[in-house]
Amino acid sequence: MRIVLITNGLGFGGAERIIETLATDLRKKGVCVLIVATTRGGPIGDKLTKEGHRVEIIGVKRVIDFSAIRKLCHILSTYRPNIVHSHLAVSDIASAFTRFYPWLPSPTVQRVTTVHNLGVELSPIKHQMWNLALRQMDRVVAVSHAARSALPKNLPTSVVHPSVVSLTHPPPSRQEARFRLGLSDRSRVVLFIGRLVPIKGLDILVKATQLVRTTAVNYLVIGDGPLRTALSNTPLQLLGSRSDAAEIISAADMVVLPSRSEGFPQVPLQAMAAKVPVIGTRVGGTVEIIQDTHSGYLVQPESPTALAKAIDKLFARPTLAQQLGTNGFELLKTRSLTREAMVDRMIGIYDRLLMS
Repeated sequence: MRIVLITNGLGFGGAERIIETLATDLRKKGVCVLIVATTRGGPIGDKLTKEGHRVEIIGVKRVIDFSAIRKLCHILSTYRPNIVHSHLAVSDIASAFTRFYPWLPSPTVQRVTTVHNLGVELSPIKHQMWNLALRQMDRVVAVSHAARSALPKNLPTSVVHPSVVSLTHPPPSRQEARFRLGLSDRSRVVLFIGRLVPIKGLDILVKATQLVRTTAVNYLVIGDGPLRTALSNTPLQLLGSRSDAAEIISAADMVVLPSRSEGFPQVPLQAMAAKVPVIGTRVGGTVEIIQDTHSGYLVQPESPTALAKAIDKLFARPTLAQQLGTNGFELLKTRSLTREAMVDRMIGIYDRLLMS
C-alpha cells in the first residue's frame, strides 16, 4: 500500500501530531508513506525528515493556487499512491482539485479526508470551497460525532476518534516533569496547551484567573500563535511551543481547555494518559472525551466564573482530583482511545476502499 498524507503545515498542533503518528506507525506496518505540507514546514516535518520520511512542501499561497496544485499533481504522478489522505480544509481543496488533472496512473486511487474541526474558523469563501472539496472524497472521516454533524449531508462518512496517546509508553512522573520546569512539589499548576488563537478561549482563562480564590497558582501556557503579544501582560506564563509538551503534562495539577469550539482535542487524552484531571468546555468533541464529574469537569463556554469555580474545586479537593485523573486513565483503556487503535481503524478504512 502506498499512501500520501497531505496537511496544511507541519508545526506543533493536534492535526499535525496525528499526521506524525500515522506516518510513523503506518511505516512500521510496512506501508509506504509520503507526507505533503500544502502551506509550510515546521518542527514536525523536520523530525519526520530526520527519521527518514519523504516530506514535500508545495507552498499554497491562496485558497485556490493552481501552481501549487500542479506541484501536487506532479508529486502524485511520480509517487503513484493507492490512497491520498488529506487533513484540514486547504489540503482537502488541493487534493480535490487533483482529481481533475490527468495525472492519475490508475482509477483505483482513493481520496480520504479526516475532518478535524467544525470549520468555524474558515472564511465564507473557504468554507464553500471546502464543502465542494468534501464531495470529491471517497471517504470522509470525522474525528467526532460533533464534527460529523457539522458536515454537509449525504457524504460517505465514518467517525474515527483520533489519538496520539500510547499507554505502552507512560509519561514521566510528576516529580520529573516538575524538575524539567523548575517547579517545586508544592507549586500549584494549571496548564493550558494549544494554539494561541481566539477559538481556544484564552481570554476566558485570563478572566478566570482573577476569580480563582486559590492563591499562588502558576498558570502555564504551552503553545504559540497570534495572541502571544496580547497575552504577555497577563497572569499566564507563556512557555512557547515545546516538543516535550506531552512529557510535562504530569507536572500539572489540572489541565484546562476553555475552547469555543473543538473537533476532538488531543490535549485531554494526553492529560488522561498522565492521570491529570481536565476541565473543558461543553463544545464539540470535548464532550465525547470528558465524562463530567467522573473523568474531569465540563463547564459552559464563555464563562470565566464556571471555569474559576472548577479550578478552585480541584485545588480544594486533591483526593477528588486524583480520582478524576485515575478515572480518565481507565477511560482511555476501556474506550481504546489510543494511537494503536486509531491506526488500525484507518488501515481498515484504507483496505475497504481499495477493495471496493
